[in-house]
Order: sequence, then structure tokens, then C-alpha cells
Amino acid sequence: MMAAVAAIFAMTACSSNTPTSVVEQAQKAIKAKDFKKFAEYVYVGEGTAEEQQTSRDQLAGMLESKVQNADENADFGNESKVISEEISEDGQTATVELEETKPDGTTKTTTQKLRKDADGNWKLEIGK
Repeated sequence: MMAAVAAIFAMTACSSNTPTSVVEQAQKAIKAKDFKKFAEYVYVGEGTAEEQQTSRDQLAGMLESKVQNADENADFGNESKVISEEISEDGQTATVELEETKPDGTTKTTTQKLRKDADGNWKLEIGK
């Protein structure tokens, strides 16, 4: 019984539903050019499940097209690490600050905003 309790605790302690983990998983998907996976981490509104999936499919297609047409020297999938995470007082929005390292070794700080969807899952806010 103690082993089961320990296993449950370990699984909840490693939850992937934190702003930082969502940003990190989305970055892995982008780096792997897995745009469908990346789109799963993006907030696409509160429509029906079908409408949300259509939006995610459109986003994945747009990203794939953009990458295929991009200059091979374009900033894409640079290395980055999370510097900080700040969750709003109401617990519905968050900001994750990242330090991005470009191929030439220069760094810049960027900010990613997130919000919870209707199911309470953290999602990236993009394009706003």
C-alpha cells in the first residue's frame, strides 16, 4: 500500500500541467518540427472540441508551410531555458520568461504568456 501511495505522489509531483512544463514541451515539439504536437499546447478558444481541433490543425499546417518556406538561417528552434514563472493571483494566467540562445551564441530574453483553458490546462497564448 505504501508503494502505491509513493507511486501516486511521484506521478503528481511530476505533473506536466504547469506553465513551465507546457512551455518546455511546446519547445521540444517545435524543435522536432512536430507542429501537430505543438498545436496541442496552444490556446485556441473555448469552442467545441471539433472547432478547437480544426483550429489546431490549421495552426499546424500554417507552421509547417512557414518552416518549409523559411530561409535556412532563420531563427527557428533555438536553444532556450526557463528563467522564471509567474502565475497571476487568480491562477488563470501566467508568464514564463525564457533566455534564448541563437546559433551565433548571442542570447535574448523572451516572454511567453499562458492561460488556462476550460478544462484547467495551461495553454500558450500566441499571436496576441
